Amino acid sequence: MGKPVLYYPIEIRPLAALQAFLPDGDEIAKITVTDLRLPRALVGMILGANLAVAGALLQTITRNPLASPTLLSVNSGASLAMVTASAFSPFNSFLVIALPLVASYRWRSELVCGDADQQWLERQQ
Repeated sequence: MGKPVLYYPIEIRPLAALQAFLPDGDEIAKITVTDLRLPRALVGMILGANLAVAGALLQTITRNPLASPTLLSVNSGASLAMVTASAFSPFNSFLVIALPLVASYRWRSELVCGDADQQWLERQQ
């Protein structure tokens, strides 16, 4: 078995967090802020912005201000992809998870919508 990993909170005051970006700051604060907390915060902001844009696009395309991902079965396609990737994945890799996601979305789109999305695009032009 491996070594047990212990997680414990590290209290970093706001001034120490700002000083972590300076060359003479506390080493533990530097590592904690720049290697752990800052990347997580940035990824959270980027993902939140992507979800906002996706929601706005979904509402614009369907012309429905109350549109949700369940309207187009996006949740079902994502669930199918995750189950497929988890069941058949010999190892955890980005490509092993991302490729079934894209494939299931496209498969679900063809199964549910048929060529309705293509017809809709032609009407818009």
